Amino acid sequence: MKVLQDCWDDICASDCDFGMYFFKDSTATIYVHDGLDVGTEMSSLFCRRSEEGFAGHCLLVFKGVKSFEFAVRSYENNDGTIVWGERVVRRYEGQVVDGTKKYFLGGGLHGALAYVAVELDAQEFEIHLLDSDEPVNFS
Repeated sequence: MKVLQDCWDDICASDCDFGMYFFKDSTATIYVHDGLDVGTEMSSLFCRRSEEGFAGHCLLVFKGVKSFEFAVRSYENNDGTIVWGERVVRRYEGQVVDGTKKYFLGGGLHGALAYVAVELDAQEFEIHLLDSDEPVNFS
């Protein structure tokens, strides 16, 4: 596993395909299956990437989290009409008081018809690049 630190300004996490997440000891970790916009230069660092430069099979890790909100809203296509389900929100509070930056993420939920919206206040950000056969480990 490789770690890229302080690279938030080099990526765009607005249309990702998210997997599970974990929050512990003021650290939020979110799995990205695919769809992370990392550009062509950074794309080669990821084991999962598309021709368009989107990447996946990585963990977005936020340290020193003050607040973390993970919202999921399911939907279905009913004869061409999108029918939205109820929004389910999970909120977490960390031990951090100040020195944080706001982060916004969005996209889908891998394996489900759902929209995900994430909002965090955290001190640090890094990406953990997983090897192609490396399982997701939240420890």
